[in-house]
Amino acid sequence: MSDTLFFAKLGHNRELSKLELSILMEILEIQRKSTFFEFKNFLFFTLPKELEKEFFSLINKTGSIVKVGKAVLIGKKKDSLFKIKKNFEAKLEQIIEQRYKEIKPPMKIALNVHCNLNELEDYSSFTKTIIRKIANEHRLSINLRRAKKISFELAPAQYYREKFSKKGVEISVFKIKSKIYIGKTIWVTNPNKDILLDESRPVRFFTHGTSIKVARSMVFLSKVKERDLLIDPFCGTGTILIIGLLRNCQVIGIDIDRNCINAAKENIEVLRKKGHVNTDSHWELYNADVKELSKLLKKKADAIVTEPYLGPFLKRLPTYEKGKDIMKELERLYKQAFEEFEKAIKKGGRVVFVIPEYNYRKKGIIAPDINKIIGDTSFKLQTRSSYFNVSLPIKIGRKHNVISRRLLITEKL
Repeated sequence: MSDTLFFAKLGHNRELSKLELSILMEILEIQRKSTFFEFKNFLFFTLPKELEKEFFSLINKTGSIVKVGKAVLIGKKKDSLFKIKKNFEAKLEQIIEQRYKEIKPPMKIALNVHCNLNELEDYSSFTKTIIRKIANEHRLSINLRRAKKISFELAPAQYYREKFSKKGVEISVFKIKSKIYIGKTIWVTNPNKDILLDESRPVRFFTHGTSIKVARSMVFLSKVKERDLLIDPFCGTGTILIIGLLRNCQVIGIDIDRNCINAAKENIEVLRKKGHVNTDSHWELYNADVKELSKLLKKKADAIVTEPYLGPFLKRLPTYEKGKDIMKELERLYKQAFEEFEKAIKKGGRVVFVIPEYNYRKKGIIAPDINKIIGDTSFKLQTRSSYFNVSLPIKIGRKHNVISRRLLITEKL
C-alpha cells in the first residue's frame, strides 16, 4: 500500500510546529526514511494510509500546527503542457465532485496558490478557469470565494466562521521548483475552542500562567497518554493542568503561592461544572515548595510539564550584572527542582521545561546553565528532534517580550 503525501501549514513558531510533528511521527513509529521537504511555511511528508486515522486523532492534541491537507503530484517540468493540464483538471474535478456529494449546495471553494510571485497570477487564473469549467459541465452550484488579492488563504477563524468544514472545500496549488501539486485541506485548528476555554476560566493573573496554545504544545511534547500521571510543580493558575485533564490524564499541581493554588482550584472546578473537564477526572493541588515534590507523591509521575518561576516581572532589561545574579539564582532553583524531578518521575519519563534568557545585544545572551541544572541527575537533554531537523532547546513566546523563553525536553534514563 503506497504512502499518502500530506502538507502541514506551520504556525508562527515554525520550529515548535515541526517539533510537534516530529513527536507525532515518533508516536506513530514512522520509519525515518519517510519523505519530507519544506516549502515556504509548509512541511510536506508521507504517511502510510493505515495510520491516517490515528494521525488525525493526534493532530487535534497539538498546539502550534495551523492546518493539514492531502496533496498529489500532478506534473513535472519534463512533462508536456497537455499532460500537466489534463492531470490538473482531472484531480480538481475529483476533489470538487467528491466534496459536492458530501454537502448541500451551493458549495464554497477557497483557492490558495503558492508559487513564485511572477507565476502567481497565471496559476491563479488558470485554476479558477478550470474550476468554473468543471462546475458548468457538471451543473454544480458553487461559490468560488472572492479574494482581494490574486490568491486567498483562509485563516482558521475564517474557516470556521464560514463553516467550510460543513459547506466548502479549500484547494491549494503548489508550484515547487519543477513540480506541481494539488491538495485539499483536511484539518484546521479551531481557535474558537481556545477562546472559549480561556474565557471560561474565572481567574487569570497577568504575571502567572502559560498560554493555552503553548500549554497544549508542551503537554503533547511530553508524550503523556490517557490515565497517565502528569505533574506541574509550578502550576500557577492551572493552565497546564487543565490541558492535562482535557487529555484525560491524572494531574497534580504544586505551587508555593497560595493565591495561585486557590486560582487553579477555582479554574478547574468551574471548567468541570461547565462540562469542559470530566467530573470524574483525578486532580490534586498542593500549596508547597518544589523541594517537597517527591514527599507529596503516592506514585511516580509519567511526565512533568511546567513553566517555572522565570524571575522578577520586568518592564525592561536589568543591568547586565543584575541579570547575571538573577540567572544564577534561577539556576540554583532549577537544579533543586530537577533533583526532585529525578525522585518523582518514572524511568523514560519526560520533563518539558521552560527557562528564561536575557538578550544584551552588545554583551550577548545570558541564561541559566542547562548542563549545570541537570548535570548530576540521570536526565538526558534532547538536542535534536527525531524528524525534520529541529535543534533544541527552541525559543517560544513573543519576540518583543523583555524576557525570551526557551523550551527544553529531558528524559530520565
